Amino acid sequence: MIYGDSSRQGMAILKQNSENYLNSVPAMAVYINELKYDRERVQNPTYVGKLNLRERFFDPSTGDFSTTQGDLLTVERLMPVPYRLTLKVDIWTSNTEQKLQLIEQISTLFNPSMEIQSTDNYVDWTSITYITLTDTTWSSRTVPIGTENPIDIATLTFELPIFLSAPALVKKLGVVQKIIASIFDSDGNIDEAIYSDANLMSRQYITPLQYGVILIDNTVKLVQEHDPVIDPTAQQVIKQLTSSVRNGTTVVVDNTDGIEPGMIVGTLAVTDDATPVATVSNNSVVVSIDGTTVTTSNVVTGFDGDLITFNAVTHKIGTNLPWRTVVNIYGNLVNGGSQIRFTLPDRNEVIGTVAYNPVDDTVLMWTPDIDTIPANTLVPVNAIIDPQNSRPNKDLQDLADGTRYLLVNDYITTPGAQPQYNWMGRDNTPLYAVANDIIQFNGQHWQVAFDSRATSAVNYVTNLTTSVQYKWDGAQWTKSYEGYYPAGQWQLII
Repeated sequence: MIYGDSSRQGMAILKQNSENYLNSVPAMAVYINELKYDRERVQNPTYVGKLNLRERFFDPSTGDFSTTQGDLLTVERLMPVPYRLTLKVDIWTSNTEQKLQLIEQISTLFNPSMEIQSTDNYVDWTSITYITLTDTTWSSRTVPIGTENPIDIATLTFELPIFLSAPALVKKLGVVQKIIASIFDSDGNIDEAIYSDANLMSRQYITPLQYGVILIDNTVKLVQEHDPVIDPTAQQVIKQLTSSVRNGTTVVVDNTDGIEPGMIVGTLAVTDDATPVATVSNNSVVVSIDGTTVTTSNVVTGFDGDLITFNAVTHKIGTNLPWRTVVNIYGNLVNGGSQIRFTLPDRNEVIGTVAYNPVDDTVLMWTPDIDTIPANTLVPVNAIIDPQNSRPNKDLQDLADGTRYLLVNDYITTPGAQPQYNWMGRDNTPLYAVANDIIQFNGQHWQVAFDSRATSAVNYVTNLTTSVQYKWDGAQWTKSYEGYYPAGQWQLII
């Protein structure tokens, strides 16, 4: 079977550039005889058919499709134009018996027609049609034959309805990430309503599936709507080991005041000449407390007298959820390319790229864009403490010039009275500080380095022990960008 409407050059090649070349039989040639506009099948010419598709993710490194979801696409297809195509098939045989056999085998398939499919493309709505045998010409010869001896050719005529389609519009499917409603105030002032919370009548944030997230130490975890979240900004508790521990999860401290289950176990940031501190494996939390014995979820190593911290860090109480369950609903997350944006209370955004954690599918690794993180305006502090419960040379590191602490409670010594814990330093200069102040050791005594009562401007400072940055808003210290973000206060851009 060949296409009959061939070029002279093509036929010359097939005949090996020789007039003496003998064609083999039987042979069949198909060619287009007619193409007519089919007005009877005309439909709404302005119709646009939309189709939403979810592709499987294609891994260019392996050349295979994975089982996870890839891009989401919208295909807009224009109404195709109907035509009726007429084809003819010429059959050349060496004898009548051969012609009869070929016509018999072909003609019996069309009773009354045969359905065909032109492509397996899922979005092609014109791929299936049918073909009908409309006419048969037994022979091209005429009677009388005459003096010449023409080739005997039988012709079969077929008709099939087809469509000619215009190019489709393919675009990525958009996902609504945030809806803001009622942007007009009572006076109809749209500008003020958009930029001023005081004038905005109402604002609604909607997150798909109503998930919240917790951002801590450059990791992001999902929080279901009904899961409780603990998001403290209180002090870290600093204790001293009263017995040595080697690669264990049970430690004995001098006292357990202020320690609660769920606290993150860590060590104190110290200077080079300070007393050594214990070492703690990553992601260790307090499991239980029994007297002065604390059970942790991971390994602790230290000597009798070493310092250990218990930090109240944001966490949830509920079931850990794999990120792929949520991401696959909307598309495919690109490691190092997809982003998560966190909306701060002042409407600014902290932006960072994300990647799946290869060992924990409930955690996304978040790499911040440092240009979007607030810059520190104050020198970092070594810890956040309660001066009424922590002693300078026992619970804390050895005195060193430049040591700084953020206070969560007042320390005001009554004149003539002996304080509970001596913060007078080497020259017996008394310390007078209130909650939210930052105190610093200047080599001789403690002094207030940041006066919270006299400072109303916004300031930022980082706790060296937990690496958490805090913000002073003129009234209190809060986490600057780490912590819990409820539904509507974060965006995943894949």
